[in-house]
Amino acid sequence: MKGVVQVSWVGFLALALALGCGDKAVDDVDRRDVGHDVGNDLSDDVDVEPAIALASVYDLTGSQLFPESGAFDSQTRTFYVGSLGFGTLTSIDGEDGSERLFFAGTGEANRLTLGVQADVARRRLWVCSITSEEGEPGLVWAFDLDSGERTHEFVLADTVEGASCNDVDVDGQGRAYVTDRKNPRIYRVDASANSGAGTVEIWAQDPLLEPQVIGLNGIAISPDGASLLVGKYLPARLLRIAMHDPSDVALVELAGDTFAGTGVSGADGIAFLGEALYVAFPEKVVRVVAHDDQWRKAQVDAQTGFAQLAALIVAEDALYAVKGAAVEFVLKRAPALPFQLIRVDLEGF
Repeated sequence: MKGVVQVSWVGFLALALALGCGDKAVDDVDRRDVGHDVGNDLSDDVDVEPAIALASVYDLTGSQLFPESGAFDSQTRTFYVGSLGFGTLTSIDGEDGSERLFFAGTGEANRLTLGVQADVARRRLWVCSITSEEGEPGLVWAFDLDSGERTHEFVLADTVEGASCNDVDVDGQGRAYVTDRKNPRIYRVDASANSGAGTVEIWAQDPLLEPQVIGLNGIAISPDGASLLVGKYLPARLLRIAMHDPSDVALVELAGDTFAGTGVSGADGIAFLGEALYVAFPEKVVRVVAHDDQWRKAQVDAQTGFAQLAALIVAEDALYAVKGAAVEFVLKRAPALPFQLIRVDLEGF
């Protein structure tokens, strides 16, 4: 197996930590319909297997995985995580915790898999990928969730020179929105069925999206489809872009608990659960609740007691934090094992 990519401190800034999002299934409807009362529909002589509850914690195998992001397929009750260590994708069965190598990687020793997003309705898994070499353009991949086939590869630099990527979310039409860790841009990627064809365009570009120390990271579309929220890693900032007019970009005014990490720990993956937005910092998860539907102002509440978080995943009305130790990976520090998916106590906010 490949070893951990060695990244210098200069490379750390050039990579912009490559910390991204973790992710949020587009179709949160669980087709198992676990809350449905089958007793009214089926005769008494039909055996119905009860649903198995998702675990509170999933321990992940391996000391060099460094899962930077993740997603959940509600149809098959399967988690997916990427890997800074190997550039792979791993699936985790939500019922028994068993793991399977979903994508073995490209064979490049310095290839990283970052943001991961499941479009359950279209049976598609979106993935951001870069390498640790400065100047390497970002790639966006699409996989068939059922077959595992990589159906699309988009080279963002074919659209604009120097384009990179970090995290990804998907709208109701199946179009992917991708953050650029190095540039003040968000791209929209439209895949045409499973033919391998598609388009990439600059969807939003604004001075407010400009990197300061470390640039754009997590991305999430609001439940009403009206706003796209995006985070800057360092210094930590939250911005809102109007979906109907991507030239309408604003910094969200935050009140309450501190929206910041410590040292080089910044705002990483973000995800909506209900009307609240949750943001992962390495040492805490914060809940952000908007004061209005335009996301001009919002209240922040923090839940501490975590370590080495990198992303968030919404699964069956629960929120899971990905303990991926991305900062430790970049700074070449030993992670606290095992890597994990940890259910967040929503009553703790």
